[in-house]
Amino acid sequence: MTVVARGLTVSETYAKSNSFIAPSSVKFRLIQKQTLCTTNNKTDTTETEKKADTEKSQETSNSDGEDGSEKSVDIAEKVSQLEAELKEMQSKLLRSYAEEENVRRIAKRDVENAKAYANTKFAKALLDVADNLDRGLGAVKDAQKESEDPTLKVLLEGVEMTNKGLLKVFSEFGIQKYGAVGDVFEPTLHDALFRIPSPEGKINTIGQVVKTGYKLKDRVIRAAEVGIIVQE
Repeated sequence: MTVVARGLTVSETYAKSNSFIAPSSVKFRLIQKQTLCTTNNKTDTTETEKKADTEKSQETSNSDGEDGSEKSVDIAEKVSQLEAELKEMQSKLLRSYAEEENVRRIAKRDVENAKAYANTKFAKALLDVADNLDRGLGAVKDAQKESEDPTLKVLLEGVEMTNKGLLKVFSEFGIQKYGAVGDVFEPTLHDALFRIPSPEGKINTIGQVVKTGYKLKDRVIRAAEVGIIVQE
């Protein structure tokens, strides 16, 4: 059945309505397309920004890593320098301590030597007295020692007692007498004044004592003057 509206048929009316709807549909599609393009552009922009931020973060990380490496190198160099300075200071401290100990030891030894050998000059002055007493006793012959002369006998006993007393005092202060016929010659203890050729005597021994030697403890204060035996 054909319905007529305002003088138009149904077919004409449908065609007319379609002619009016088409433009609106096209416009909607254009708007949708523009919206899609805008969304795509925003997505591209967002991705570009993210990529730029990532690259910037990587550059910052690399820069921080380089700075950290440089700081680590500087710290290691400073540590090495401080360790070297510490070793040098320790070495100087040990040397100073060793020098101080040497000074103390030398000073202590000097003080001990000063105390031990303080009487050296006095002892040397008495050696001539001891020599004179020895010469006096040596000048008395055995026959005279057995003499009945009371004066000579008392004199001889007095000289012997004086000599023994002097040697006792020497011993109390560490003064020792040495040097006798038959002792082995030692250059540090004896002065060889002459040689004595002997076919029977032992070579390099003392054959005659001119002047006896004396030591103050372990130090020679006067060397013995002797004659040594040599082979003919």
